[in-house]
Amino acid sequence: MDFVTAWKASSIVLTGFFGILGLVKDFKTKDGHVTFWGRVSLAGILASSVLGVAAQLKESSDTERDRKTTADQTLAIVKKSDATLTEIDRVLSPIDEPRFTASFALSCADNPKIQEYCRGLQKLFRTTTIQWADDTFRNWPLGPRPLIGVNISFFQDPADAARFGTVPDAESDWSIDLFPESASGTLDAFADEQGVTIAMSDARPMVNDVKNNGKIASVKDIPGSTMVLTLIGNEENQHLALQTFNIGFKNGSSVHCSGPFQRVHGLGADPAYRYTFPKAQR
Repeated sequence: MDFVTAWKASSIVLTGFFGILGLVKDFKTKDGHVTFWGRVSLAGILASSVLGVAAQLKESSDTERDRKTTADQTLAIVKKSDATLTEIDRVLSPIDEPRFTASFALSCADNPKIQEYCRGLQKLFRTTTIQWADDTFRNWPLGPRPLIGVNISFFQDPADAARFGTVPDAESDWSIDLFPESASGTLDAFADEQGVTIAMSDARPMVNDVKNNGKIASVKDIPGSTMVLTLIGNEENQHLALQTFNIGFKNGSSVHCSGPFQRVHGLGADPAYRYTFPKAQR
């Protein structure tokens, strides 16, 4: 028997005892004064009542504390279970064998040679069926071999993304270098009445062109992260504007975004585009 139960039982017994004592003993004299036994009985009843109330309050306090403790333990178990499920979900969604697709609008008015190329490509698309990427780049004005160098850097901390390209030691959590080209079929051009689109399709990095510190190891780590896509080195990059971006993974999952992309400075003076992926909905 615990202390509170014994206390409550004792107060009941004492209350009964002193109540009986008040019945068998005279608690008042004939002139109305309280007798010794009357005072003993009254004091005993008051004391036992106080003990009973205190025991009840103590029991209620213990019950509330136990309830809160149980609720806290349940919440801790739920949080731990959520964390475990999240970690399992991350393990089941690795960023294995990423394939990158993006589209860039070519600014045809920036350069007379580019403007001429755009007009020729738009005419070609109106009059013939294009089958090979080499056909679309046959009159490419910015070099004999169209090639785009792309660095794609991901950051868990937006502050790191903001420093990237301006602070020498600012490093990304996941960095990928890509070199799509027309010869491999990973770079193509399309035209319509609105303009010319340069498309990077299914570009895959070499093993040595990927760096990862482990903070972004799963598809589940991408929501909420910030991406900076830098167009590296070539003159034509200054005339390209990112329009859409997509990553496909080995397990069939994908990440897609269509902007808006913020134009920023990437690595050095190269043009870059920054985008923060929406956080995952719970």
